[in-house]
Amino acid sequence: MEVRSIRGSINGNVGKSANKRLKEADVDADVAAPGVPKKRTFKKFSFRGVDLDALLDMSPDELVKLFSARARRRFQRGLKRKPMALIKKLRKAMMLRLKTQNA
Repeated sequence: MEVRSIRGSINGNVGKSANKRLKEADVDADVAAPGVPKKRTFKKFSFRGVDLDALLDMSPDELVKLFSARARRRFQRGLKRKPMALIKKLRKAMMLRLKTQNA
């Protein structure tokens, strides 16, 4: 009877996806030059196909149209203090980001 572990079989074989990840890691290590920090790339945020800048420019009525029924209902009933504080923080952070990009 052969016992298999999560990583592979008794003889040490690893699944195809693990081999692929190992190969990709080797390639990434070769690309980065020693001593030079790798520049981080950030994922661009989008909500239902609309990017962050367009979302911030939308009026609340346009924005609510993108939401699910539950979120629309909550907006109709009004936001409490904590969600409003979060929205203000996000707007402030976005404005600071835009200022640093333009400078």
